[in-house]
Amino acid sequence: MDTKGKLASGFLFYLFYKSKSFQNFKNDTTFLLYNFDNIVLYNNLYKSVVLSNIYTALKIIPYVSNKITTGISSATEGLSQSLNKHDKSIEEIFKDNNVDISLKNNIPLIKSEVQLITLLEQLRESEKSKIANNKVSGTIYADTAVGQTKRRTELFLSRIFHLYYLTNPLHPDVFPSLRFIERNLINFTLKLFSADLENARGILTTGGTESIFLACKAYRDYAKKEKGVDNPEMIVPNTIHPAFDKAAHYLGIKIMRIPYCYKTDKLDIPKIYKMINKNTVIVALSAPNFPYGTCDPISKVAKITKKYSVPLHIDACLGGFVLAFLENNDNSRLLPKKFDYDFAIEGVTSMSADYHKYALCPKGSSIVMYNSRKYADYQYFVQPDWCGGIYATNSFTGSKSGNITLMTWATIVLNGPRFYKKLAKSINDSTYELAEKLNQIPHVTVIGEPCDLVNVVAFYTDPKICHISGVNHYLKEKGYNLNELQKPDAVHIAVTENHTSDTFKKQFIIDVVVSVREATIAQKEAADKGLPTGAAIYGTSQKISDSSIIDKVARNYLDLLYS
Repeated sequence: MDTKGKLASGFLFYLFYKSKSFQNFKNDTTFLLYNFDNIVLYNNLYKSVVLSNIYTALKIIPYVSNKITTGISSATEGLSQSLNKHDKSIEEIFKDNNVDISLKNNIPLIKSEVQLITLLEQLRESEKSKIANNKVSGTIYADTAVGQTKRRTELFLSRIFHLYYLTNPLHPDVFPSLRFIERNLINFTLKLFSADLENARGILTTGGTESIFLACKAYRDYAKKEKGVDNPEMIVPNTIHPAFDKAAHYLGIKIMRIPYCYKTDKLDIPKIYKMINKNTVIVALSAPNFPYGTCDPISKVAKITKKYSVPLHIDACLGGFVLAFLENNDNSRLLPKKFDYDFAIEGVTSMSADYHKYALCPKGSSIVMYNSRKYADYQYFVQPDWCGGIYATNSFTGSKSGNITLMTWATIVLNGPRFYKKLAKSINDSTYELAEKLNQIPHVTVIGEPCDLVNVVAFYTDPKICHISGVNHYLKEKGYNLNELQKPDAVHIAVTENHTSDTFKKQFIIDVVVSVREATIAQKEAADKGLPTGAAIYGTSQKISDSSIIDKVARNYLDLLYS
């Protein structure tokens, strides 16, 4: 090889050596070598890392690279068809109401308010007819089928909507009643979660992601200013909501993950001692976590974080307003000690909770709470030198609708604590009942002990008999919309007010039994014919061990949403 060839080869090798793929390969291999003695504990992680590294090597081969490109294009086309499949029926509704939408870049012209109202009513009715609310996991938290909660609330909110829809919390001098209502809502919530009412602070946000984001930002800035931390790290369980990953990505925080074993529902708590260091700015846990509906061992971890003077954040966005209203003496089962989750635990420094889930409030309402102002101060943003005057906000948003605050407060006032206690009990009892019955179905396993579940039931099947992807395929045919999980492959149902009736619970168990039977027969027939089975047919991310491929498909999905 001549000198130019050697230089070119050397340059290509240097680029590969510096590439992100090779660095990930090197890091993963190092992790494997140093943790080989823990191979039993990290069995699933080892499989994932090994497969990921194999994919990294294979992608260098042109044939494999071309196959991956074709696969991504095919998956993207499938997503496009899925997203656009309702466009024709929507266009028909516009046409039936004599609303012209032929010019895609123009908003349609309407002839009257009645015409517009009729159009919107028909669009929503069309959506409702496609999938029953009581067959959707989470998403629609108020009962729209047999109860009166949502109907009464909607009527009430429609009567007060016009009062505050032009107000803005950014101007408390112009809208003092809005500030009064917001303060009352915050104080009520702080008390509900056992905060120090003299020193605690609460800030309303647009949702759980913003609440989590702001807490991470506050702790990062606090650590930098007070402790001189320039390379911040956060420690979280594998089951934590990806909003923490998003915050870490935007805020430049290195994320460290506590291993979780789904078969035992245990966090590797001793691992925290190895992870925690002078750069740790926050440890975060869930109450409960999104995938499985179990609470992390908060009291145990709080002792560790307190010992090392590290802030502990509890994410209660999903089930906080179920936990807050559960009562031991009212429940048919003694609530486990694991349900200790709020500021009553010494060492818990902040929490996030969503009103727009189990408090049944309008979307876009959440809260981040601190048990001390010393942390809240680092969430605030102040620009004292702007020529337009002093600018100060307590969250990411500047202007926002005062109506969200009003309707959140009004919904809680309308329903009242007695209603929420009854709702929390029915949801927790229904969760327990569904988990118990699912565990009795052959080849089905619920993740976590039924008595430890708050409001979510996750389950998987024996893949040798029938893969959970196949079961979910048949459940979809029956109209269900459950959340698909991975690592392990599973599905879950977030239990809402829509799922608490005996009629639903009986039918759901019957449908799961039938779907398991159908998936078992289909998998056996396919195996007998030498055809692909299980996730190879129905799965998506479950069969892809290279996260970069999933990443690309996911980005294409986001691009397709509004293109």
